[in-house]
This record gives sequence, C-alpha cells and structure tokens, in this order.
Amino acid sequence: LSVNRIVGAYDVVCEMVFKSMNDLHRFYDALFKQTVVRDIMAHIVVNCYKTHHKDVR
Repeated sequence: LSVNRIVGAYDVVCEMVFKSMNDLHRFYDALFKQTVVRDIMAHIVVNCYKTHHKDVR
C-alpha cells in the first residue's frame, strides 16, 4: 500500500495488507531471494483505530 524512504537503522518502511499469514510468508520468501535485502523487521497490526489517507502530491 505504501513505501517510504526513512532515516535510521532501516532504509525503507512498507505498509502492506495480506489476506493470510501464508501470503505474508510467500512475500517474505520472494523478498529474501532479492540480493539487496539483508534483513526485515515486521509488525502485525491487531486493531486499527483510525485510518486517513491523503494524497499530498
């Protein structure tokens, strides 16, 4: 859904939605086949209280 360049221990933060944990694992498997990916940190949202998407271009 979104990909953002960040400053810190990691270079990019991505927000994505998967239908199942199996879909997430398939994504990880494909991502780690890319030689530029060294590490992943994942967080899973349990509840979403509010979303607001605005195109700021």
